Amino acid sequence: MGTTAAIILAAGKSTRMRSKLSKVLHPVCGKPTLFHILDALAAAGAERRIVVIGHEGQAVQARVEAAYAGQNIEFVWQHNPRGTGHATQQAESLLAGHSGPVLVVPGDAPLLSAEVLSELLAAHTGGATLLSALLDDAGSYGRVVRAADGSGAVEAIVEAKDATPEQKSIREMNAAVYVFDGSSLFERLKQLTPNNAQGELYLTDVIGMTRAAGEPVRAVVAKDNNVTLGINTRVELAELTEILRKQLLKKLMLSGVTIIDPATTYVEVGITVGQDTVLHPGTYLRGNTQIGEDCIIGPYVVITDSIVGNGCKVGPFAQLRGKAVLGKGCKIGNFVEVKNGQLADNVSASHLSYLGDTEIGTKTNIGAGTITCNFDGFTKSKTTIGADAFIGSSSILVAPVTIGDGALTAAGSVITQDVPTEAIAIARERQINLEGAETARRERKRKERDHG
Repeated sequence: MGTTAAIILAAGKSTRMRSKLSKVLHPVCGKPTLFHILDALAAAGAERRIVVIGHEGQAVQARVEAAYAGQNIEFVWQHNPRGTGHATQQAESLLAGHSGPVLVVPGDAPLLSAEVLSELLAAHTGGATLLSALLDDAGSYGRVVRAADGSGAVEAIVEAKDATPEQKSIREMNAAVYVFDGSSLFERLKQLTPNNAQGELYLTDVIGMTRAAGEPVRAVVAKDNNVTLGINTRVELAELTEILRKQLLKKLMLSGVTIIDPATTYVEVGITVGQDTVLHPGTYLRGNTQIGEDCIIGPYVVITDSIVGNGCKVGPFAQLRGKAVLGKGCKIGNFVEVKNGQLADNVSASHLSYLGDTEIGTKTNIGAGTITCNFDGFTKSKTTIGADAFIGSSSILVAPVTIGDGALTAAGSVITQDVPTEAIAIARERQINLEGAETARRERKRKERDHG
C-alpha cells in the first residue's frame, strides 16, 4: 500500500476563540491541541506529518519545531484561505509522487485517538474512507449521504449550508477525518469548484468524485462520538478538556490510585501515579510529574514537572515545581514550596517554608518558617544541607551556603556562612531582659495620654 502520510489542517483564523493565540495551540490537559493530533498520527503509523498553517502560522511552526525537534514534521502555508479543499491542495508539492494512503485530519480535534485512526486506515482498501458519527441532531455538520440501494456505500458529503431539508434530517455527520489514495487525491483537488453557499473549495467534494470514478467510498462510524469533537470556542475548549480529564482520572483509578473527589482533581497528559497513592481534592498534577506508590497528595496541592518518591506526604496547601525531587518517605506540609530542590529520603518540612535551589540530605528536619534565599536579583545560588541536620524555625539560609551533616541552626538565625558538621550555628542578637522596664513604659504612656 505504500507509506502513510498525513495532512493536518491548522490554518484557521480561530475567530470564535477570540484569542491572539492560534486555537491549535490552546492546551487540553496540559498539551496543545495540535500536539494531541500529531502524537495520535505518529502512533497510528503516519511516517510523514504535514501541517498546513496560516493564521499565527509562525508561532505554530515554532512551537511544533521546539517540541518535536528531529522528527519528520513538515509545514506548508495556506495564504488567502478558500476552504478545506484549498488547504489540502497546499501539500501537493510535498507529496508529489506519493502513492500510499493520505490521512487528512483537522488540527482542532484533540480527542481523535491513534486507535480510531488505525481503524480508519485498516478499513481503507482504496478510493476514500471517512470517519462519521451518529448524532440526534447533526446541526451544522456536513451530512453523510449513503446509497439508496441499501448497500451502505457513501455517495456524497453535503455541507449543512448546502443541504436540502431532507438531507438535514440525516443523523450521520461527517467528522472531517479522511483517508484518500495519494495517487489520485491531488488530481481531484484540482477539479474542485467553489459552487456552494460558502464560495469555497470543499474537500468533501472529492468524495463525490471518487464515487463517480467507480472507486469505493466507505464510512467508519465512530464508537465514541467524543473523538469527532472539534474546538471552535473557549466553551468547547473547556468541554473537551473535561472529557479528557475524566478519561485520565479513570485510567489512574483503574490502575490502583484512589482519587477522593474526581470532580476537583486535575491531571495532565503524561502524569504517572503509583499504586495505592491517594489524591485528595484540589490536587493539580502538571507537566512531567511522577508520583510514587503509597503517597498521600493534597488537599490543595500543585505539583509541576517534579518527582515524588514512594511513601511521601505532600500537603495540604503545598507546591512542588521546577524539577523538584523527593526521595522516599518525605513530608512536605502546609504552605511549603519546593522549587528545584533535591530532597533525600525521609526529609521533613512540615510548615511554612520555601526551599529553592536546595539539596537536602536524608532525615533532615526543616523547621517552620525556614527560607532559602537563593536569588540576589541577578543570579540563583544553591543551598546544601547535609544528612540528619536540624534547621531551626525561622532560619534564613542565604545562598550560597552549606550546612554540614548533623548540624543545627538555632531558631531565628540568619545563616550567611557555612556550618561545619555537627556544629550549632547561632546568628541572632543576644536577648537582653530589662527588669521593670515595661511597667515604667506603661506609666509614661498613661501620663502622656492624660495630659495629652
